[in-house]
Amino acid sequence: MKPADLQMSFGIFLVFLGSFLLQNYVIFPIESRIFDPAVVQIASLMFIPHGVKVIVATLYGPLAVFPILLGQTIGIYMYTFDLEFSFSFGAIAVLAVFIPVFLISYLEKGGMEGDEAAFSDRHTLVLGRKVLVIALISSLLNSYFASLLNGVTPDSHIWLRFLVGDMFGATVIFGIIYLMRRKIRSWLFEKAGVEQRKRM
Repeated sequence: MKPADLQMSFGIFLVFLGSFLLQNYVIFPIESRIFDPAVVQIASLMFIPHGVKVIVATLYGPLAVFPILLGQTIGIYMYTFDLEFSFSFGAIAVLAVFIPVFLISYLEKGGMEGDEAAFSDRHTLVLGRKVLVIALISSLLNSYFASLLNGVTPDSHIWLRFLVGDMFGATVIFGIIYLMRRKIRSWLFEKAGVEQRKRM
């Protein structure tokens, strides 16, 4: 792996882990005051890490596999303290998100989105449509694989809470990116310019 790829992979991990910190220590406590805490810990109504996971998987493809696996494992371990259980969910997260990512990429007959192109005015809404489709498929696969692997049969409302939480989380994250797309694009172009000057 190139040093630039390693640095990007580490950055993805930090962002993904940060989304779990936000979820575990901000969103979960707020939801627990409104809804049944036992249910909230299983299925949040706004699961931010799912949105981050889908977007980085869509943008960076295979480069995001290890950061997602590691970030999801640590994120789940934060409140379960069960390493085997956490790692199994990390593996499920990778499988569930990359099945639709690679299928859509194959259907488009192209690679993953480029980081600069994805945040331009022309491509942001295209990215948004892809993110929501991938988020939906990934959420359904995630619930199914988790139930299959752990022998859990969720009640009739849990799967719907998973779906709503994952989709709402993905929508919120994409909404933030959409609103900040010009600043993100400027930062990416500025960074690219700095890297080009370094090479000269």
